[in-house]
Amino acid sequence: MVRGASGVLALKVASTALTFATGVLLARILGAEEYGIYAYAMSWMLMLVVPASMGLPVLLTRQVACYQSQEDWDPLRGITRWSKRVALAASVAVALVVAGLVWVLRAKLGSPISLAIWVSLPILPFLGLVRVQEGVLRGLGQAVVAQTPQLLVLPLLFIVLVGGFHLALDLSAQAAVLIRGLAAGGACLVGYLFYRRSFPESAMQVAGELRVREWLGGAFPLLLIAAGQAINAQVGIVMVGSLLDSASSGIFTVVRRGATFVTFTMIAVNMPLAPIIASLYTQGDMERLQRVVTKSARVVLLGSLPIALGLVVFGDWVLLIFGEEFVVGRVALAISALGMLINASMGPVEYLLNMTGHQWDAAKAAVLSVFLNVALGMVLIPIWDIEGAAIASAVGIVAWKAMLAGWVLKRLAIHPTALGDILRRRRT
Repeated sequence: MVRGASGVLALKVASTALTFATGVLLARILGAEEYGIYAYAMSWMLMLVVPASMGLPVLLTRQVACYQSQEDWDPLRGITRWSKRVALAASVAVALVVAGLVWVLRAKLGSPISLAIWVSLPILPFLGLVRVQEGVLRGLGQAVVAQTPQLLVLPLLFIVLVGGFHLALDLSAQAAVLIRGLAAGGACLVGYLFYRRSFPESAMQVAGELRVREWLGGAFPLLLIAAGQAINAQVGIVMVGSLLDSASSGIFTVVRRGATFVTFTMIAVNMPLAPIIASLYTQGDMERLQRVVTKSARVVLLGSLPIALGLVVFGDWVLLIFGEEFVVGRVALAISALGMLINASMGPVEYLLNMTGHQWDAAKAAVLSVFLNVALGMVLIPIWDIEGAAIASAVGIVAWKAMLAGWVLKRLAIHPTALGDILRRRRT
């Protein structure tokens, strides 16, 4: 787990450095308004990829880990082949539906935004397949390899292509979205190569068994959870763009991107932790599971706290890197950073529920948090601009994690925070 977490952390640091550099490059090339159009279209894309992937990445992580541990190769082969077909079909269907809706609403959205969304839609199948491949590789215990196409290959290709296109022509928001699609295609190809290399040879030699009803039943609540996560992450940007203007949307995108620095350690630790949770729960070793969760939560808290405090104190300097017009987001950045810190301090609550068969509890919490986030955003954004969006987002995330922590304690008798083992012993 330490090796996996270290590898994912190094990968996440490299990815964020590339994404940060790309964000700075695009913000300076496009300006706040054009960058806001690009961010608006990509926010929709990141939300649409959730229904396009049908909740399959988490389902694949759990089921592939179980099938591999039992050497049950027929359903392992079956679920991987079935999931790719489902993700591809769902991606095309979602893209066609959204293309029609944008056509109907093109007068209200405006030509630049409509065109940017249309250009982004062909990216959906690539992103859906990348996430399916990621889920399979994580289930096989390849946490670092699973994340490489999305966290490293995609941003690396994107920044290279952006630099090359900028030297040849004037870059627009729509052109930046198109370049993102080319990078996503390259990441999908690399992910497929990793998938073929890591897939068990024994599973390649069987025809594959289909358990469609079982898999669909497990995928639907995971789809709701993934939708809740994506909406909570992106709806603030979309609402700011809809209720305010494109420039504000661009500034808030930078704010949200800066706040994600706080989640570095959490992502690095939780990626290799997921299959371990499933394995220990299957074995019934709850004491060991509590120790693993507590140690993981402590590492996450110690890694997240200094980053959050740094963004609160030095946020204006961070935003100045993107340009002077982005510095107005310093208060929103501080609010978002504190919200992310509370998020990280709650422990791996969603993994504890999803990997132990309690995904419906997590789905309920995800849906409720989305309603809270959207309702607060509708009220607070017209009053306090991007600061209102930051408050709505932070409250939604904190409420979501608090509900998940309550369900974990009720269903598993596991305390997910850094003080978990102490609290469990006192309760016992």
